[in-house]
Amino acid sequence: MQLDLSTVTLGSGLSNSPEQGIFLLRAVALYAGEDPAGDPACVSPTLCMVGRWLSWALPAEARQELKPLIPRLVGTAGDGLDEARSYLALDWVIRTHVPAWLDLAGLPAPARSLRELRPITHLMAAEQAAPLVEKAWESARAAADATADAAEVVVGADVVNAVTESVWEASEQAIRLTIGDVDQDVEEAVGEAAWQAASGGVARGAAMQAAWAVGWAAFARAAKSAASTTPRAAARSAFPGARGALRPTEHHLQASAIALYRRMVSPGDV
Repeated sequence: MQLDLSTVTLGSGLSNSPEQGIFLLRAVALYAGEDPAGDPACVSPTLCMVGRWLSWALPAEARQELKPLIPRLVGTAGDGLDEARSYLALDWVIRTHVPAWLDLAGLPAPARSLRELRPITHLMAAEQAAPLVEKAWESARAAADATADAAEVVVGADVVNAVTESVWEASEQAIRLTIGDVDQDVEEAVGEAAWQAASGGVARGAAMQAAWAVGWAAFARAAKSAASTTPRAAARSAFPGARGALRPTEHHLQASAIALYRRMVSPGDV
């Protein structure tokens, strides 16, 4: 089977039917003449890993922006650039992903401190990022607690208890759709030593707390404007309300992640 790049549609990986599209890595395998049953041997393992994450996370229209990379992915295996690719990914997590959520949560100072770090291209730079990552987490956690407390003032403890899980789920979904499963994707891509040195797990926690703060703030605004809010009514509206507040940043970061992937394919061109 040969792949016609002019007609191919990329899918999420959940299906390879013509109607729903073909998974990115399967498309690369077919283009390279390999068995499409597994990861293509011609593609860098790091690029395979991040490609799987993007294929799942991106909306259908945005996913099509990966099509021009199909020929460029061929031949990246064993090219000696995976360490550089890994640090590009780590740098993006620390200096782009987390600050975007901090900005949305109204925390410009810690966001700026992370953006102004020098590019994380080696282990020492990762270590130097860690204290600022820790401070960002502390700021985001305080913001999340404050917005949850403010929501309780507006609607009462019973309503807040009824919607806590929904607000958390909305925030977690936004983070997963912009950074994936850290344990299986990003951490493995960048390497455990660099990830731990930069407090990568704390960085993900900071993003999550910032997103949670935004979710609580959105819920409190909606509840305050409602004529009456019961636990049942609040539970119905909490998730969609929080997701609506988070989606613009989610979409911005997904576009940024596509740009990151392009850089990772040819890190020597950065």
